[in-house]
Amino acid sequence: MGNSESTTTSTSTSSAIKPTVGYHVLQVQPNGPAAGKLIPYWDFIVGTPGYSFDKEEKTLSEIFKQYLDKPITLVVYNLRSDHVREVTFTPNTTWSSGQYLVGISMQFKPFGSIFRTCLACFGRICR
Repeated sequence: MGNSESTTTSTSTSSAIKPTVGYHVLQVQPNGPAAGKLIPYWDFIVGTPGYSFDKEEKTLSEIFKQYLDKPITLVVYNLRSDHVREVTFTPNTTWSSGQYLVGISMQFKPFGSIFRTCLACFGRICR
């Protein structure tokens, strides 16, 4: 499958400033490079090591293009676990006939209202 090179490092946000905005991961294609590394609805891409996305970056897709066939590390905040982790995968076009690089749908937004919505919807399912 398209799951080449993956590392995940978990870091609690209790000792660091919690992110408040990011790219909300809405879908992850099962055979794409990000499959098994990002969790739809709960994960937010908040930056790269050493850089935080504090406003919408029109260049995120450009960043993926710069890392075509090279590993990229993203900083990801998981709303449910309240942890930040680093996720590494390799953008490529072989899994999608050249159309897509990482296989995720995302939208830039603040966490506040999403947190309440996710807990309301998924809280009922998890009980």
